[in-house]
Order: sequence, then structure tokens, then C-alpha cells
Amino acid sequence: MNDPQDPQQNIPPQNHDGDRPQDEGRGWTSPEAVPSRDEYGTDVPPGASAQPSASAPSGAHAQQGVPSASGAAAHPGSPQAYGVQAHGAPAYGAPAGGGAPPLPPRPPKGPTSASGGPAEPVAVTRGGRIAARTLIAVVAVLALAVPTAAIGAGAYFQLNQTTIEHSADLPAEAASLRVEASDAAVYVQVDDEAEVPRVESRYEGRKRDIPAPVVTEDGDRTVVDVPTPDGPTTWLQGYAEITVTLPGAYAEGLDLDVATSTGMVDVSGEYTSVTAKTETGAVTADVITGTADLSAGTGAVDVWGGSMDVLQVSTRTGAISVNDVRVNSLLKAQTRSGWIDLELDPAGVPVDGVEVAAKSGAVTVEVPLEQEIADPDITGYSVSAQTQVGRSRVEIAQRQPGEGILPLTVSTSSGEIAVEYTDGEYDADGSGWDEEWDDSGWDEQPGGPWDDGDR
Repeated sequence: MNDPQDPQQNIPPQNHDGDRPQDEGRGWTSPEAVPSRDEYGTDVPPGASAQPSASAPSGAHAQQGVPSASGAAAHPGSPQAYGVQAHGAPAYGAPAGGGAPPLPPRPPKGPTSASGGPAEPVAVTRGGRIAARTLIAVVAVLALAVPTAAIGAGAYFQLNQTTIEHSADLPAEAASLRVEASDAAVYVQVDDEAEVPRVESRYEGRKRDIPAPVVTEDGDRTVVDVPTPDGPTTWLQGYAEITVTLPGAYAEGLDLDVATSTGMVDVSGEYTSVTAKTETGAVTADVITGTADLSAGTGAVDVWGGSMDVLQVSTRTGAISVNDVRVNSLLKAQTRSGWIDLELDPAGVPVDGVEVAAKSGAVTVEVPLEQEIADPDITGYSVSAQTQVGRSRVEIAQRQPGEGILPLTVSTSSGEIAVEYTDGEYDADGSGWDEEWDDSGWDEQPGGPWDDGDR
């Protein structure tokens, strides 16, 4: 039987969440009757104020709750806070000397989510274990094999490494010199301090038989043949290079012809003519000669200095670069697939013209300003630029073909063409522009210097 005076029976029950009192069977029939909460989070029943009483005495506990019969403020958790008159000894074990009773124990909060149950070990299937063990085994084998292979390779090459050198003098007189090598880098140079023309070969790699260059003489023609070593030839076998050193007076009257199947060809010095070719590799040249014919099957041709009357450069697949070179008569460049970059030297421009052709690739031709050309007979340029698929940009002043006008003929089947001044300046229309000028709007303006006629 419920005793209305029993404070333990008048504490509103709470649900498992500890958030709101249960209203079933308690006479709270409307939302207004549901207790509110004070600033401590404690439920306050209907009719009780959650604000401090104006007549409540000062103190930590007296600042909250409802005044009791004795005038003291009731603690938010006491029966008096719910309108119950206290009789006898203070409830909840309050001290005999008076004062606010301690807070009653609050029921624990219920779980907000379902429990996952007791922890269980993660099951690993038989297939997963096999896969993990296989992976560990592979990693272990690699971890052991890589250092072992490196140590073994190092020891192998250390035990089988060798350096083989050969040298031979060339005939004292010759009108032409041909150097043939199948798998070697070939360097031909001029040394005014050299007393006799000489060829030297150097091989570094696995121990094997490396034959010496064979020098033959046929009248005024000298041939240096570098035989291929016996056995398979791979990059792991070793590296070979051929160096031909010629006195200056010897080279000046010489027609030089250098060819290699795989490797680099580098030629420097002054000659009557120069022909240099590689099937796979690069050709570089800094020569003074009448005519130069430089080509690479798959690779690159780089002419980075010198002077000549006629220069022809070509590749089947690769890049062509001509810079700081004085070409006095004719410059021809051709590639099937690659790019071509030509820069004319104002000290010597090809008065007979520039002819550039690419089947597939980009072409850039840079020319000096007219007033910077050393030859006073050259007063301007005429340009013929054609591309079937791509864009053509001619950014230099153009003149009609005629005397004193250097013709530039540039074509590509698929790729971009650019003909421009070396320093980027263009003052043909009086407006002037340079490389820092904002040309973004010109791309959309028909008739501008970027108009290739496709708009």
C-alpha cells in the first residue's frame, strides 16, 4: 500500500534511459504534467519551479529547488522538491545537524545500442592460411634471392671483368677515311699536337676475345674496321668505344665517313666533308666542313656547333636539333616520325634556303631578326608552311620570294609547324610583341599571326 507520506514511494520512477519519467499510472495525463528539468538535469515535477527561489537562503544547495516547510530550500533530489512534507529525521541519511541531504543514487543509463555479445576469435579459413603462407614464402625467397643474386653477380663480374685495349697508327696520307663499327661508340677528333693519325679501341666487360681494329689502305682511301666479338652481344657483356685522333693538317683535306650499327657517333674538327650514320643511337657533331650528312635510323641527331656550306640531317624515328651552327648555303632536315628544332645563326644563314619535312611530328624553325643577319645581301624571309593535320604558326615578317630573300619551306603531314624569331620579337605591323606579351586573345581572331586558314 502506498503511503503518500513515505518519501521513497513518491519519487517519480524513471525509465531505462534516465531521460523522462514514466507517466503511466502516475496521474500525469497531459504533456504539461510531465516534469521539466533544472540546470542540473534533474526532473522537476509539475508545479515546482526549476529556478532558484527568491527567498531561498544563500549557499550551494539553497540556490536550487523549492522552499521547504522550514523555509530552507529543498535539494532538487529530495522529496520536498516534489511537494512532499518531510517528517521526522531527514530523508536519505541527511546529517542530524541539518543541511541539504546528499543526492540519491541515480539508476544507470540503459544501453543505446545492442550489445555485440562476447568477443569471438576471427575465423581464418584454410584457403586464407594457404594464401598467407604462400605470400610469406614468396617474400622470403625474394628477400633472400635478391641480395644473393647481387652478391653473385658482383662476384661473377669481379672475377670475369676485364679491360682490353688496342691501338694502331693510320697511313700518313689519305684523302678519305672510313670507320666501320657494328657495336661500339665512335669518337673522331682533331688534335693539333698529335704527330700521327691513330685509332684506339677500349673494351670493358666480361672476359672474351676482343679483336683489334683492322686498318686497310686502298690508294688514298683508308678503312678502319672494328670486328664484332665472337659470341652473343648484349649490354651485359661489356662496353666498347673507338677513338680516332687526327692531326689538324691531316683532317683538313679528309673526307670523313663514320658508320655504326648500334652506338653513338661523335665528330668534331675540320674536314673537307663529313658523313656520319648510326642505325640505333645518336649522332652529335661540331664540325667545320664543306658538306655534312648526318643521319640516325632510330635515335637523334644533334648539331650543336660549327660551320658548313651544306648541312643535311635526317632520322627515320627520332629527334633533330641544330643550334649555333653557321650554314652558309643550304639546310635540309627530314624525319619520318619525330620532331625537328632548327635555329639559324645570324653569323651564317643558308642563302639558298631551308627545307624541312616531317611525315609525322612537330617542326620549329627559329630565325634571327633581319637587322641582325651578318650577310647584308639577306633582307628578309619568304615562308611556305603546310601541314595536313595540325597547326601552322608563322610569326615572322614575310616577303615575296626574290633576290635577297631567304626561302623557308616547311611541311609536315601530321604535326604542328612554328616559324618564329629567335628572340620572339615581331614588329612587322608596328605594334610590336615579345615572348611576355599576352597573346591569349589572338587564337580566336581570324587574320592574326596564328591564323592557319582553318577557321
